[in-house]
Amino acid sequence: MLRLTEKRFRSMVRQGKAQGKDQWELTWQPNRWERKSNPQWPADATLRVWLHEVRISEKLTLWLVSRLPDEGCELAAIYGQRQNIETDLRDLKRTLRLEEMRGRSTEMVAKELASATVAYNMANLIRRMAAARVEIAPRRLSFNRVWSLVKVLLLESLDTTDPAKIQERIDLVLRMSGQCKLANRPGRHYPREVIARRRKFPLRPRKRGLKSRK
Repeated sequence: MLRLTEKRFRSMVRQGKAQGKDQWELTWQPNRWERKSNPQWPADATLRVWLHEVRISEKLTLWLVSRLPDEGCELAAIYGQRQNIETDLRDLKRTLRLEEMRGRSTEMVAKELASATVAYNMANLIRRMAAARVEIAPRRLSFNRVWSLVKVLLLESLDTTDPAKIQERIDLVLRMSGQCKLANRPGRHYPREVIARRRKFPLRPRKRGLKSRK
């Protein structure tokens, strides 16, 4: 599923066949510019797709193309969850510190990546279990705070092999994780902007060019 500009959408609609309100069926073929960018495509490449025009609000309309013959409102709901990918990548890069990997060999980088992935899956599992206890969606709980609880109470300070005590500590983590709710602010919106990265090293001043002699 892809989001199109209105201009591209209108040009594709003219070649399609209406299949109901705000939905068209089209056998798509790449144009010469797309073939130039993708020379590996076969000469007879075609794809059956559906076009959807979904009115979200007075100021926002989604023009979608998809291989899925679902309703436009369902596809728009799926498209609206794309921000979860960015959130998950942020959790991996910033919370689990994969933004600047410290390994100096291929083997160490692979181990660092594998360790972070295991930690990410562990924290997500705890978050899902805690969310089920309090009957809310897992993403309503802060990944950062849940990971802090897992790291401190399960990975760093757990000094027993007694199954009963381990289960008691897990129950404590689940209970505390269920309290790590994010603020519910419907309609919250942020402009697209770059977040400044924190660096521990000072910036190198630019060297000024020498003035030409007259």
